[in-house]
Amino acid sequence: MTCTGLVTFTIEAWDGGDAPSRSNPIVDVAYRSNGGSFTPLPRPSYALSADKAFRATASFQLPKPLPKTVELVATPRATWGDGVPPDQSQPRESTTRGVPTCPQAPRSRPVYGRFLPWLSAGLLAVVGTRLLLSLRRDVSRSTLVKSRLGPPLFVDGADLGMAVSAVLLGIICGVLVTLLLIRT
Repeated sequence: MTCTGLVTFTIEAWDGGDAPSRSNPIVDVAYRSNGGSFTPLPRPSYALSADKAFRATASFQLPKPLPKTVELVATPRATWGDGVPPDQSQPRESTTRGVPTCPQAPRSRPVYGRFLPWLSAGLLAVVGTRLLLSLRRDVSRSTLVKSRLGPPLFVDGADLGMAVSAVLLGIICGVLVTLLLIRT
């Protein structure tokens, strides 16, 4: 039995005896789910004969929603090959089996979610560059602010230093955003 509800079964005549006593042209099979009443399979019957090694194998699909348990019953309807009538009072029941559940496929993040940290890093780099360039102009006007913020954030000289500082700030922010997204 599969987790999608496909049930494969084999009915088999008992061991021993001669070929006629193990042969029956009509054996009905039914199933019951969750301990309810038996439902005949769509195929009308199965046959047990020497040319098929006194067995019959078939499959059927359980209806949705899938039950939790399934049990099969095989009932001979025709006279056995040696002339003995079928014993309708003793159908042969299988053991009750649980229907397995399919493993859930892991949910993958959407494509944009994979690139979001890098997009946010780029956006933060652009915004950071604008901000730092704006601050640089303001700092050059105020010596008090420049003396406190100058060495760690600003590279004296060309605007290239400002851009590098902004990109580094953007990468740091991008890594932080990536770590936050991985945890959620």
